[in-house]
Amino acid sequence: METPRQTQKNSDLLIIGGGASGLTMALAAAQAGFRVALADGGALAGGAWPDTRSYAIAPASMRLFSALGLGGALEAAAQPVRRMAIGDVPPGVPDKSLIKLDFEEGDVESAAGAPLAFIIESKHLLEALAAAVRTDTRIELLPNSPIQRIDQIPGAIEVRFADGSGARAQMIIGADGRSSTVRDICAIDVTAWAYQQTGIAAALTHEKTHEAVAYDLFSASGPIGVLPLRGNHSSIVWCEA
Repeated sequence: METPRQTQKNSDLLIIGGGASGLTMALAAAQAGFRVALADGGALAGGAWPDTRSYAIAPASMRLFSALGLGGALEAAAQPVRRMAIGDVPPGVPDKSLIKLDFEEGDVESAAGAPLAFIIESKHLLEALAAAVRTDTRIELLPNSPIQRIDQIPGAIEVRFADGSGARAQMIIGADGRSSTVRDICAIDVTAWAYQQTGIAAALTHEKTHEAVAYDLFSASGPIGVLPLRGNHSSIVWCEA
């Protein structure tokens, strides 16, 4: 019988998943004084991120990132949203759009001078988070190997990986995406359904300024969002049935 390599240290938290949620959780927990181990660090593997999606970051979330020491890096890459226009296409009238909501940053209660949101490309967010995690000596980075099993032992949770290594912690956090292996191993039920739509995410460059306006248009076949990025760039998310 093969004996797993005992390379692990006991941690308070073992986080499985190196996306935005896992990296943010690792930084926050480490700065709060917990012993943290991070496995399956997808964003830590290096290289480019060919992801054209973007995140809409609420002002409260940006304050969280600032508290973690990422405010400068993210604010330099993020585009503040100063105005939002939301409309729909009435059924049977595809060439006519009726604006339902149109509001500016001064129309909502928020911190003085705070925008409605910040739009940041996925690659910039992951780069900033990954760089902070790599340099935080309070976070133990485990080999990027698929998780195979999770066992509850006296006083801890024990995890085994495909490369034969293992880890122990007081708590395991599954941050490994919608097809979570942690969730499947732990037999956690999930309710899912298909929207029967195809989505396209892209970034484009345009001649005129977007004036920091975010647009959302809803139709019977699906929504389309046009979100402002830094410079004369915008992120588009387009769904069609």
